[in-house]
Amino acid sequence: MNNLLQYRERLDQCLSERRSFLVSLEREKSDYETLLNRRSVLQDTNTILQAICAQIQTTVHRSVSDIVTRCLKAVFGENAYEFRIVFEQKRGKVEAVMQFVRNGEVYDPMTQSGGGVLDVAAFGLRLSALILSSVRYRRLLILDEPFRFLSVGYRFPIRDLIETLSKELDFQFVMVTYIRELEIGEVVQIG
Repeated sequence: MNNLLQYRERLDQCLSERRSFLVSLEREKSDYETLLNRRSVLQDTNTILQAICAQIQTTVHRSVSDIVTRCLKAVFGENAYEFRIVFEQKRGKVEAVMQFVRNGEVYDPMTQSGGGVLDVAAFGLRLSALILSSVRYRRLLILDEPFRFLSVGYRFPIRDLIETLSKELDFQFVMVTYIRELEIGEVVQIG
């Protein structure tokens, strides 16, 4: 009889543990369902954010490439490079790769173009960054020898471009330069 009571106590203990495990299992199932729902919402949110980011990239790319290409064409003529930014997914992040394009051919700006072309493109990039910034109080771009690698024959077109952009975009440019052809507006000579 004593054995029977021990078995009965052990059985009651096992049944109690089973009920506790079943309650815990139901709670875990409920938590799992909640997590699945959250995951679904997060995936939908991620999809929406990716679409917004792609749209912003496209808009920014168009603005930046238009400005840089305009600068290149103003200086080097209609046969100048077109500027593009290609967005690539690498290491879980989006990277921007800058390219020059002419007649359907893609060129690496750093290795397949001259210093003068890079000077003009860098000027266009700085200008576009300033235009795209939210600060509108005073548009000022300070440049330190921005066109030092630009050939002599292209100095007057870049001068015309700077004057045009200054008036058109209401920008003030301050340049440090030793190039006489780029002395525009109020000239302050030091030394």
